[in-house]
Amino acid sequence: MKNQTSSADALPDPGSRPLARSRILAWVIAAAAITLPITVQVPRNPDVWWELAIGKYTLQHGIPRVEPFSFLPTAHGWVAQQWLYTILMAVLHSGTNFAPIMLLTGIAASLAFAVAAMAIPKEDHIPGPPRAIAIILATIIAGQVLGIRAQIATLLFTAVTLLVLTAWRGGNRRIVVLLPPLVLLWVNVHAGFFIGLALMALFLVNELFERWKKMNMGHNGSLPWLGGAAAGSLVLSLVNPSGPGIYPYLLETYQSSSQLIVEWQSPSFHNLFFQLLELSFILLVVLWIYARDLDHLDVVLAMVFAVLTLDAQRNVSLLCVVITPQLAKYGWPMWQRVMVRFGSLAGKAKALPRSRPVMPLALVIIPAAVITLAGIAAALPTTQPAYVSKSIGKLYPVSATSYVLASLPPGHIYTVWTWGGYLAYRIPNGRRVFIYGEAGIFGQYDIGQYLNIDLVRSSWRATLERWHIDTAIVPLTSQEAALFREAGWQARCIDQPAGAVVFFHTKHPVLLPTSSPAPPITAPACK
Repeated sequence: MKNQTSSADALPDPGSRPLARSRILAWVIAAAAITLPITVQVPRNPDVWWELAIGKYTLQHGIPRVEPFSFLPTAHGWVAQQWLYTILMAVLHSGTNFAPIMLLTGIAASLAFAVAAMAIPKEDHIPGPPRAIAIILATIIAGQVLGIRAQIATLLFTAVTLLVLTAWRGGNRRIVVLLPPLVLLWVNVHAGFFIGLALMALFLVNELFERWKKMNMGHNGSLPWLGGAAAGSLVLSLVNPSGPGIYPYLLETYQSSSQLIVEWQSPSFHNLFFQLLELSFILLVVLWIYARDLDHLDVVLAMVFAVLTLDAQRNVSLLCVVITPQLAKYGWPMWQRVMVRFGSLAGKAKALPRSRPVMPLALVIIPAAVITLAGIAAALPTTQPAYVSKSIGKLYPVSATSYVLASLPPGHIYTVWTWGGYLAYRIPNGRRVFIYGEAGIFGQYDIGQYLNIDLVRSSWRATLERWHIDTAIVPLTSQEAALFREAGWQARCIDQPAGAVVFFHTKHPVLLPTSSPAPPITAPACK
């Protein structure tokens, strides 16, 4: 464990005084509230729709044994790895009102970064402002992968786990009894529960290493508490509808999703947010280099989650949670030293921790309350039904789906996987959907069937005929749209807000000229 008393930085700080915790909390809560306009998002993640559909299905029929929406015979039985989350979403969702879900997931995401900012040992005496800055920066970076999604639960529970383990490392042995019930809830909300188990294992290994390095010196009796909590958590992770089957499902999801879903692929650092993450991580490495009292466990944690993020960009939010406390923890002492070096605090470095005036609590809490209310007020307009409905219409084929349901005979529908969940939500009965985002259920073969058409492989026509697909809802400018038109399918209508076109397979195809470029796809508006 790091040396906690050997440097001037460890002198008592105003952060250790009785009311300092309230000041820190005021800063942290205000910073989290400011981020609500980022974390409270319209339902732009495609998984929202099939999660709502399966939640409503579960409320009516119980947890299914097989996938209930697709016409494909899926490779695996239904693994209800987030059944509790989907039921909660279905209960909160009423008609077209997404406000309760948007607020719940947005607050949970902002809360995750706030909790992470508190996962700093008390003896480091980090005040509120650097924690607030770290929260805002991390949330801005992670904003692109937040929203209405079950992964927000993993984000929050990861932060809570870090907070508990940090307190355990600081000498609060019994606090780890919170971890087994947390994992029990976690495993029934989202499959990311294994991150909590991995963190416990990492902290256990680190404690063993510290004891070996210090010849069995350390926190007496701390290992049995965390060891027992980790063992209990592992056992309770089996208390889910799929039991031990949850673990093979995790592997299958990773293998299948990496083929299909962009966020399961490595990040592109041409993206502005990933560039900002890159700069933040470089800053953190610089802070490590110049830290007077570097904790090697912080380095290991950040590096592990950095590797996870490089493997799958969806993990960027988890990396942001991990580096939030570290940016504050190592950034604040560096800031003090820089200010001393450049003369702003010349000659006062040793006296700084004791002589700096402490701002009255009221002068912190009152502005924090105002900022908190302002953040909430800024986020609320995006939850209004008219705004949400307009946003959904631009992201998903709302009018196109309505046209298919009203004007075309029932049949199997092809659409891009990002719209498949929306079709499952709109057409929960009849098994008319091809594929959607629950890749672990479909398996690699079924995903290959979808990719035959999506990538215009040589077997695309045979795939359409095999599954008797007679209707398609695809992006107007996609290669699938060109494919169906060249195959003689009729364009029935265009959903202009979503940029979608409805094709229908007819027995009398319209032959297109081959000697000149095909004209633009034309059709009336979907109604």
